[in-house]
Amino acid sequence: MNMMNGSRANIYDDTHSLWSSDAKSEKFQNYISNHQVENVSPKLGKPDAPMKLVESQTIGHEIISLPPKMSKKYLLKGEVSTLSHYKEFRAQSKEDGSEVLIRVLELNSKPSQQEIDIAVTGFIKELLRLCIIQREEIFIQDFEQGEGVMTYVKRPGVPLRKLMDKKKDVDFEVLIKHVLADLDFMKNEILIGDIPIGFENIYRTETNHKFFVDHWSFVQQEPDNSDFQEQIYALGLIALEFEGIDKQYLKILTETSDIKAHNGVFKEFVEDSSFPENVKATLLQMLDKDSVSRSKCSDLIGERTSKKQGQSGFSELKNMESLYLPK
Repeated sequence: MNMMNGSRANIYDDTHSLWSSDAKSEKFQNYISNHQVENVSPKLGKPDAPMKLVESQTIGHEIISLPPKMSKKYLLKGEVSTLSHYKEFRAQSKEDGSEVLIRVLELNSKPSQQEIDIAVTGFIKELLRLCIIQREEIFIQDFEQGEGVMTYVKRPGVPLRKLMDKKKDVDFEVLIKHVLADLDFMKNEILIGDIPIGFENIYRTETNHKFFVDHWSFVQQEPDNSDFQEQIYALGLIALEFEGIDKQYLKILTETSDIKAHNGVFKEFVEDSSFPENVKATLLQMLDKDSVSRSKCSDLIGERTSKKQGQSGFSELKNMESLYLPK
């Protein structure tokens, strides 16, 4: 038999007696006063009048609606270009002047309820994912919904391109593992389609130097069996571009149908690179023109984050978490 502890039982009894009695009673009004519940109707225990659910800030000629607490706490500084299903703004804390990013999902811009449902689902799933892989980067207490908008706050990540001048600080073996683990989780748990990757949407956290994929467009679909072969190949190209090889030249080389010639040229690039020998060996397998011979996702990240038979969703979150958090 399940037993409530004393405090929980008392709370239940008090609440039950309050709501089962006349809301106009002195006991109810004392409860409201003691617990600082504002703007409550004596008849129904609900607000007398609608609260102001959004406030406006202006960037250039654009008026941005934010939930009230968010607007009071942060000052918008400018919009960040993104292909995602939300808008993103650089902002500054009015409390300590720190720089943050605010993500805003504008529900009123969606023409149908179905599109609103899809957008909200993607927005919340993205937030939950970031809470797993970037727990120090997300200000979860600032998540807020207002009339027609939903928002949360995070610390800015560092784009991979900005790290090109600090090559010694970038461990590409770790980058490959983190990015593929992130894609695997999103595809098999969030159920989105394949996400193209490049310098533009690979980031590193400031606090613990974890790599992740950002600024993707949410398109919900059942996962397929592609095993990220295009993304694995793309990560190999990113590594060579990181070494200074021209992106357009690499693009021309990828279009050749001659597997032997293709692999021969890329072998020279990899062997001449400054990567450690173990990373060179990995890159050669990732850049194989023949997708059948190319590295598999499971080989590169080890234990998969997608569900195994008999494993719960909460265990999956722990698996994902273990790839990102320091040992």
